[in-house]
Amino acid sequence: MTSPTPFTFVTVEEFESLWRPMKGEEETSWAQLLLVAASAWILERKPGIDVDNPAAKTVVTSVVKAALLPGDWQGYRSWTRTVDDATTAAVLANPSAHLDFDAAGAFSLLGISLNPLPVANFARDDWGPP
Repeated sequence: MTSPTPFTFVTVEEFESLWRPMKGEEETSWAQLLLVAASAWILERKPGIDVDNPAAKTVVTSVVKAALLPGDWQGYRSWTRTVDDATTAAVLANPSAHLDFDAAGAFSLLGISLNPLPVANFARDDWGPP
């Protein structure tokens, strides 16, 4: 018995067309899992958001791309490659390769407040002496 495919704002095929083809089945599976997780994150914070919302699609694509960028360098903070007298070096912005919604500007794109107002319900005059 197979479980239903979880909802994503962006499919793996759409993601590949926006960025690059996935490198094998392992990366495709990892991308699918990240797309599901990013979509779930948005749905938890914006229930009822339209499935075709361009901001949601942008955020999902951005955070998943950033998580996949380190590739084989995942876990490293920086790397250097020297061939003859030429040196190439890089410092990775997301070495842990996790979904970073803050860096993607997700909160402002999706209209999620960073400073939600407190919510409470107090009975009338319940703060005074009995």
